[in-house]
Amino acid sequence: MNILIVEDDKNQRFLMDNYFGKKYNIGLAKNYADFTFQMEKNIPDIVITDMNLEDEKNGLDIIKRAKELSPAVRIIVLTAYGNIENAVEAIKLGADHYVQKPVNLNELDLYISKCYKTRELITENQLLKTLNTDQYDQDKFISKIALTDSTILITGSSGTGKSFLAQKIHKISRRKEKKMITINCATIPGELMESELFGHKKGSFTGAISDKTGKFEQAHGGTVFLDEIGELPLILQPKLLRTIQDKVIEPVGGNEKQVDFRLIVATNKDLKSMVEEGKFREDLYFRLKVFSVEMAGLKHRKELIPELCLAFIDEHNLKTGKKIKTLSSEVEKLFQQYKWPGNIRELKNAIEYSVVMEDSDSITISSLPGELVENFKHTPNDNNQSPVSKTPFSLEESVEEFEKKAIENALDISDFNQSKAAEFLGINERKIRYKMKKYYINKPGE
Repeated sequence: MNILIVEDDKNQRFLMDNYFGKKYNIGLAKNYADFTFQMEKNIPDIVITDMNLEDEKNGLDIIKRAKELSPAVRIIVLTAYGNIENAVEAIKLGADHYVQKPVNLNELDLYISKCYKTRELITENQLLKTLNTDQYDQDKFISKIALTDSTILITGSSGTGKSFLAQKIHKISRRKEKKMITINCATIPGELMESELFGHKKGSFTGAISDKTGKFEQAHGGTVFLDEIGELPLILQPKLLRTIQDKVIEPVGGNEKQVDFRLIVATNKDLKSMVEEGKFREDLYFRLKVFSVEMAGLKHRKELIPELCLAFIDEHNLKTGKKIKTLSSEVEKLFQQYKWPGNIRELKNAIEYSVVMEDSDSITISSLPGELVENFKHTPNDNNQSPVSKTPFSLEESVEEFEKKAIENALDISDFNQSKAAEFLGINERKIRYKMKKYYINKPGE
């Protein structure tokens, strides 16, 4: 977490830097000019500012400027001259908390934690606002079912935002103060699944050297999210069914226990077809499908791409200190024509990569992942024509421009270590040497 502290008292700056520097990345500014310089260079997650500075500008000016540069930044105001008017004005301008001096650093640390959670939720909500899955008011539907304890089945292709939606449901539910425990059924070997879900007692099988608490018990009072439920072994499905119906778990080698949980499941498989094929229990299927939400693929929701991109850009600007504002017109056109087989996850990864690689204030073709550009180049559009023929730019030249810039950036980051640069780019050394020769890339001074 990056925190910028604006304080004109040298001793106070030292005290807070010494205390918080052990946990967070701290930047220090003594006045408005110093704050502006540091803020424009690297946008922090949180700004902590004194209200009264030995300057023409004060804490209210700091708040205004911080919000201009990054609406997502969270702000804590400190003052020895607290009054209700200043407090109200600071909150109106966007401050999250108003703290009276002398400051209790432990208490301030709690405010910092609250601010960071708020910043994460704002970024997440930007994304979740776009995850409406049908023409009617899906947000209203989700808000209603979130307040129940009924099981919810979320379906859709990989990367469509199923886990985002599960998190949203938990965070607006009555169980939001308790844990949400996530289990990906596709990543746990079948022979270990029962122990992971329900726990086991010491000595119940070879290797059980101590008691283990299962995921359902860990989530007591909260939410269990079973991702990729279609991968759950058939032999365990009756046990899961009983757990859902009776709210009872039976650890391996142990006695039954009552548990309180809300269950959300997700899958990219057609469970109804699996039922017909005998690969999934029909009674469990209907028990899971009390409420169901289908997440459409990104290729069917292209109107959401601009908003998603801005949310992802803002998220990764905060992480990297970049100040990228938008997509270039060429990238916008490419994104609208691309099929997005990896859905929202692929878009998010593309933006994360591009924010790191881009040097200007807008994402250009040359900063996109090479694999995405290549996939686009070879993907026919709805008229079975190459999308290249419909774009107003030369994709071949853009690919070469991208490759050259990506290699140069990787070499720069790795101090021209070809092995490290190749690893960063996901290629072998032989290929990077070939590309360097092709694009006449030489070490500076050679």
